Amino acid sequence: MLIGEPYTSLNAVIAIAVTTFEMFPQLKSIHNTFRLTAKADTSVVLTNLLQMHILEATGKKIDRVALLPPALGAWTNFFYYSHLKSEAEMSMLLKDHPELVKAYEKYQQFNHDERLRALDEAH
Repeated sequence: MLIGEPYTSLNAVIAIAVTTFEMFPQLKSIHNTFRLTAKADTSVVLTNLLQMHILEATGKKIDRVALLPPALGAWTNFFYYSHLKSEAEMSMLLKDHPELVKAYEKYQQFNHDERLRALDEAH
């Protein structure tokens, strides 16, 4: 944003975190969105241009993945199941999402490369 430009020309900043642990047991949804609100009255939102989305891909909440939009549910399944399911099972799970098939193939390549795995473990 340049000096003198209207505030309305700001682009949204949206952060997405996928966890494999439960951050908010008091929230039932697998996907929760957070925004900046006034402490005195949380119905007053400072801006919708800053959001934090948390996907809790945990055993306690993974059964709720079907309630997500299809693409988001597929990504959540990828993050949760990629190390738990066989290649055949993952192929079936991701078959309708070509971008996820590519991501899974890269994940598999990484896992089969001893040098990359060693670098990852050293990090």
